[in-house]
Parts: sequence; C-alpha cells; structure tokens
Amino acid sequence: MTVAMKQTPLHPYTPVFLVKISMQNIEVRPVKDKQELDDMFHQRWLVLRAPLGMDRGTEKDKHEDSAFHLVAVCNHKVIGSARLRLLSKELGSIAYLAVLPEFRYQGIGTKLMEKLIEVAQEKISRL
Repeated sequence: MTVAMKQTPLHPYTPVFLVKISMQNIEVRPVKDKQELDDMFHQRWLVLRAPLGMDRGTEKDKHEDSAFHLVAVCNHKVIGSARLRLLSKELGSIAYLAVLPEFRYQGIGTKLMEKLIEVAQEKISRL
C-alpha cells in the first residue's frame, strides 16, 4: 500500500490522505455475520452521517433486515458498503453507497454498484 495526498473536490483546502491499494486486495461480497454487519453500520455512519453531525443510529432505517447488504473489505476492515432493497417484482433500490474517504478514487464504489446491479438482476429474474 502507498499513501498519497489528494485534495477532494468538495473540500479543496482540506487534504485527504488516500491509501492506494490494488483491487486484488479488496473483496466485494455480502456481509458474513453480525459483527461484520455492525462494522458496516459503523462505516456507513462514519461516511454518511458523522460529517453532518448526526448521531449514531441514524445510519439505519426500518428496511435493514429485509435488505441485501454488500461490503468492500480490505485486510479484514470494512472500507465500503452499499444496500439493495427490492421494492417490487420489477423494481429495486440501491442506497447507502459509502466508501471511506482514504479509499476513494480507486473504483471501489463502482465495484459495489456493479455487483448490486448484478444481484438485483438475478433476484428480479427469479421472482
């Protein structure tokens, strides 16, 4: 892994230290167990809610138990996540796509989105 400093488009004066990793070191897959689900919720809160000053717990909603959760894992750490929820036999919703800031700009979010689209197509075709 190498570390590079890059300025983000949203905050041009705030440097973000990026961790450059090979996509071969990242596993994109469904959540394995309760501990990993808890880690995913924490990662989701860190990326999507903490920057807005929102409390822990706001990263979850009433659809979590029926949704399909996907994570990007590097060295046993959840670095990205996303969720798929089927709304009907023909329609699904992808939400909460989040990648830790230091791992952005490497295609991890794209991989999560591509995998969720693939899963959605499989699930909808089975209904």
